[in-house]
Amino acid sequence: LSALAGSSAPVDTDVLYSSLADKESFRLNNKVAESGLDRTRDELCYFRQVSHQMYCFSIRSYYDHYQSV
Repeated sequence: LSALAGSSAPVDTDVLYSSLADKESFRLNNKVAESGLDRTRDELCYFRQVSHQMYCFSIRSYYDHYQSV
């Protein structure tokens, strides 16, 4: 994930997923306080403390990915 730090370009989810050592690094939350943005339960959000950016994906895509590995 360090390669993505500071990047404002759209995140390639495959690259992000493959870079995660622990899928628990992702948090499912109805409201993500750090971003000040409301999120629905259908989104999975990961907050990068380093770059202060929020990445969100659909839960379906997230679980489809982990069922395939």
